[in-house]
Formats: sequence, structure tokens, C-alpha cells
Amino acid sequence: IIISPNPTKDVFTLPGLEELGATTSLELKDANGKLVKTLDSKATEFKITDLKAGIYFLEITAGTTHEMIKLVKE
Repeated sequence: IIISPNPTKDVFTLPGLEELGATTSLELKDANGKLVKTLDSKATEFKITDLKAGIYFLEITAGTTHEMIKLVKE
């Protein structure tokens, strides 16, 4: 799974997310690990216009699969 585009300004997509099947959660955390936003795993685009510029981490949990991907918001 990749975040596209990354860095992003307002909106990003997650090509390959549908291949995971039953995604249980998508959580966006700040650089300190604090949860800042929970995303709808059924969406195709994710809007982050409400977040300040900075580095975030997208935590994806699907069944026994757990992945953390760095996201840069400009």
C-alpha cells in the first residue's frame, strides 16, 4: 500500500487498499503518536484539509496485517 500523492496538500488516495479485504481501521497519527483522525476504510479519497502541515503516520490494521506509512502534509 502506498499513499498517493505523498507529500500531499489536501487529498490522498491509497492504491492497493482494496486488496487487503476487510480493513478494520485507518488511523492517522501525528509525529508523537497521538490519534488525530480516524478515516473511513471504504472511501477512495481521504481529505485532510483540517490538518496542519507536518508529518503524520497512517496506521492500517486489516485482520492480522498491521502497517504504518509516513504521510507528509504540505
